[in-house]
Amino acid sequence: PTLFQSQAQRPIHFSAPMQWQWQGLSVVAVLLVALLLDASWRRQRQQVPETQGGWSNVAHSSGCLPARSLSPSSLEEVVHIVLEANAARETEAVTVAVVGAAHSFSPIVCGQPDRGVWLLSLSQFDSYSLNSDTGEVTVGAGVRLDMLLQKLQQAGRTLPSVGTHQTLTVVGALLTATHGSSRREGSLTASVTRVVIVTSSGRVVILEEDHPHFYGGVVTMGSLGVVTSVTLATIPDRLLLRVDSAIPIEMALRSWEISSKSHRYYSLSWIPFTSTALTIAMDPLAATESPKTAPPFLWMTHVRSWWWELFERLSPHLVTMTAHLTARFPTATPLVASIMSRVLELLGDRAFIAPSARAYLINTPTGFSFDLEFSLPRVECIAALRGAVKIVEQAQVTMAVAPTCAVTLRSVASGVHWLAPNYGRDSCTIDVFLLHQHTAVSAARMLKSQLTAHFTSFEGARPHWGKLHSLQRPALAAVYPQWVAFERLRSHWDPNGIFSRHHHRQVFHDPSKIVRLQEQDLDEGGSGEGESGGVGGVR
Repeated sequence: PTLFQSQAQRPIHFSAPMQWQWQGLSVVAVLLVALLLDASWRRQRQQVPETQGGWSNVAHSSGCLPARSLSPSSLEEVVHIVLEANAARETEAVTVAVVGAAHSFSPIVCGQPDRGVWLLSLSQFDSYSLNSDTGEVTVGAGVRLDMLLQKLQQAGRTLPSVGTHQTLTVVGALLTATHGSSRREGSLTASVTRVVIVTSSGRVVILEEDHPHFYGGVVTMGSLGVVTSVTLATIPDRLLLRVDSAIPIEMALRSWEISSKSHRYYSLSWIPFTSTALTIAMDPLAATESPKTAPPFLWMTHVRSWWWELFERLSPHLVTMTAHLTARFPTATPLVASIMSRVLELLGDRAFIAPSARAYLINTPTGFSFDLEFSLPRVECIAALRGAVKIVEQAQVTMAVAPTCAVTLRSVASGVHWLAPNYGRDSCTIDVFLLHQHTAVSAARMLKSQLTAHFTSFEGARPHWGKLHSLQRPALAAVYPQWVAFERLRSHWDPNGIFSRHHHRQVFHDPSKIVRLQEQDLDEGGSGEGESGGVGGVR
């Protein structure tokens, strides 16, 4: 307990024990009412028209009616499906798309304009293999991040950095360059050492770090082929000290540089219409502390830890409830936000020790939601954050846009993968998340346009591929140094556009119109790297 006396002590806001008890009970009452109302509203919720009878993502922001829904169980079946799609393409416009946990907010799987989509679910690709000598773990495309972290924890291993959402598949997180929040760690793609992918010709290509196109073949948005398995480097698991705080926003912004440098993992979330920031700081304990000696859950040390646990479990319902209320009464948004801010102040701080799989986890609401994120050079972070919050506050009042959970600021170290938003630079990311079940479609689109225009006014702004954006090829090619190189790679591996859906056609050139590189420069197997017999010529 003495370990975090300096981290977790903050002034107590209550002058007497009885007052503390009554205010604590009021917090519980608000949360329980939120839970009951949200459960009632969820039963009344209807699907958006474009996804009725078809497939949609978890946010119901994109979907399509697939021509075929397939669930292969082996590499051979995937190859057969791709070859069959090639044959069918001679008479109809067939495209192949792979769906994971349906967690992407952008239409990278498929959207309403897409027709003739063969939708592949790789949920049966659930293999898991940990090499105890090298520490590398190989997983199938159907394995989710939370499952992987649990298995690694049992083996005393973990991943260097993981995003806040753990229900998405490992492959889906890699294809969109999902990241955590650390100035010392890049996105999840930094851990990749091997990728197995089926290209449009039916060949099975193995990309490893010595392959000339390894760094172009990981973050692809599913546009190069069907990824069936990946191998990642792991590190020894360690206990993390996590401190959650609600502090004045100006204090949080002034200390952002120092805090993000001094903590291994650090993020800041600003709730619009309030002067409160939620910060999360995580640091590993000394190497002498073994995670195997930790209790099965965690040790709580702060006097308000029970309230925090209850708030964390019920906060998604509280946010959903406020979204419904303020959608009906937009002018009440500032008042509701200030009440939420007061609740957070009453909670104070909490600190706990847990294995990384638990410490990384943050509960967030799902359902009809809007999520937009841009990566920026670090020098632009604070100005971009202030501008984004101002736009959201104006939209909530003038356009009756439902309230955001928060506008979140994170750090990501420089990366090497061509289409990763952190490619070639240390970056910050700003994420805007809101629930929009009762927000007019036109208002949500207007907000997306305003936020995109705001972020792109800063030089070098790059969107998160799994979240909403409206940028097209000219703007994207200008901020990604390897954009043209990736398009040429794509034109060679998928010249007929088998894996091109409507979204890909908006951001990339048509593969058939791009001049291909010399065969020896873009040979799928790679010169001198060797191939062995097997399905489709597996290297």
